[in-house]
Amino acid sequence: MLHLLFLTLTTLQLVEAQGKLCGTYGNNWSAEIRCLRALLSQCQGGRSGSGRDTRSNPVFPRQDYRPMYQPVYKPEGNHHFERVEPWRFYTTAAPTTTVAPIDVCSDCEEKVKASLIDDLDSKYTKLEADFDERMRALEQRLDSAGQGNNFELEKELRGLKKKLELLTSRLHHRGNKEYAYMERKESWYDASEQCHLWGGRLAKPNNKDENVYLAKLLPSGTNAWIAINDIQNEAHFVDDKNGASNYTRWSKGQPDNGNHNENCVLIHSNSEWTDEFCMIARDFLCER
Repeated sequence: MLHLLFLTLTTLQLVEAQGKLCGTYGNNWSAEIRCLRALLSQCQGGRSGSGRDTRSNPVFPRQDYRPMYQPVYKPEGNHHFERVEPWRFYTTAAPTTTVAPIDVCSDCEEKVKASLIDDLDSKYTKLEADFDERMRALEQRLDSAGQGNNFELEKELRGLKKKLELLTSRLHHRGNKEYAYMERKESWYDASEQCHLWGGRLAKPNNKDENVYLAKLLPSGTNAWIAINDIQNEAHFVDDKNGASNYTRWSKGQPDNGNHNENCVLIHSNSEWTDEFCMIARDFLCER
C-alpha cells in the first residue's frame, strides 16, 4: 500500500514539474490521455539498481528539471529510494496530424442553391398544371355554350349592355338630384333593378313641381314607370323602398286596379298618373 502511495505522489509531482508535458495536444483529449497513460506506465515500471544512467539517449531536454525519487521494490522487503531524472520516463509525443479545413460555407451555399432550384421547379410545375386544368375547364364551358347552352352568357351580355346604356344616358339635374329617362322597355321590377344598378332608384315625385319636371322629360304622348306602387297592400301606395308617398297626381277614375291586378304606377307626359299591370314593359325614370 505504501508503495502504491509513493508511486501516485511521484507521478503527480512529475507531471507538475514538467508543466503539463502532455498539454501540447490542444483539444485532442484522446491523444493527451494516451500520453499520460504512457508516462504512468513508465513511472510504475521504474528501474532497479543504483548508478545506472540512460542519459545517453534522452527523450526530453534536461533544462529546468528537478530531481525526483523513485521507490524501487526489493524482494527482501527493504525499500531503497534513488534519484531518477524525469526525462528518463518520457517518450516522444506523437506529432499532431494537421487536417486541411473543409470549406463548409462553400459546400452549404451549393446545397442551398440546389434546394432553391428544386423548390422553384416544383412550384413552377404545380402552377403550370393548375393553369392547364383551368384552361381545360374553360374550353369545356365554351364547348357547352357552343352546343346551345349559351342562354346564361347571352343574359349576362344583355345585362352588361343595359348597364352601359344607363351609365352613358343623358342626365338631367335639378337641385341636389339627377334624373335619367330610360327609353327602353322593362317591367316595373326590372326597371327598379336597373335603377339600383345605376346607383339610384325609380323616380319618386314628392311634390307638384317635381312631378311636372319629371313629366317634361318624357316625349309627348308617352309614359314611364315611377317608384309608386301598392304591391304589398292594395290601395296603400308606397315607393320602391316601402316608404310612404305623401303626394299623388291621379288621372280621373284612377287608380282603378283594372282586372284586380294593377299595382304599379305610370307617369304620363301630361304629369298625370295611372295604375298598371307591373309586368308590362314600359320606359322608366331613375333618380339619384
